[in-house]
Amino acid sequence: MPVEQLIVGWNRGGLGYVHELLQRAELDAGLTFGPGTTLEEFLKKLPKAKRFEVSPYIVPFLGHPSLEHVKVTFIIRDPMRVLNSLYFNGLFHNEKNSAVQRAAFDHLTEFYAQFRGKPAQASCSYLHNWLKLAKRHKPGLRELRIEEGPQVLLKHLAGVREPPPFLLPTVNTSNCKQTLVPSKLPKQSRQGITALLTRLGYREWAWMPRGGHAHFVNADWHS
Repeated sequence: MPVEQLIVGWNRGGLGYVHELLQRAELDAGLTFGPGTTLEEFLKKLPKAKRFEVSPYIVPFLGHPSLEHVKVTFIIRDPMRVLNSLYFNGLFHNEKNSAVQRAAFDHLTEFYAQFRGKPAQASCSYLHNWLKLAKRHKPGLRELRIEEGPQVLLKHLAGVREPPPFLLPTVNTSNCKQTLVPSKLPKQSRQGITALLTRLGYREWAWMPRGGHAHFVNADWHS
């Protein structure tokens, strides 16, 4: 069966959880495109890909003509959770050469020159520009927040309406400290991450607890 949908997102953005959820729902889901995927490797593996392919590393190739009729969904996770996870796992520090850092250096304009050795700023820029890159290559892609829950995810990704399978809560944990908040970031990064949080629905300018805001919006953690 040819690939029907590519499910992309940020590294540390909950894609492992989505893959596990699809598999538990007995859907044909794969992790064919791993770290360091090149365009040549992507096109070589594409004919053998599963119905649902999950990977953060195929974002730079979404505009290829072979994907014209393939659905693409970008999984959104609270940017502050992703930012903290990237930072405390050292993925943009120079002590180790991580796959996400290599991808950013290779595919995001001026990323190496501007952010090498600046892990917090690099993480913020990656969040903003990886999503921007995906939307530039695939303007009609769908954004889907992981916090909406497994039933919503399965319905929108695969049309499954039955009750979702059980997954341990630890499948979607960051396993790191969650101490960075926008106010602790450098000014330029703070402005960028605040705008991203607001656009994606994780931050509200007017904090009204009675206003029916999404359950995952937290005034203290996003200020």
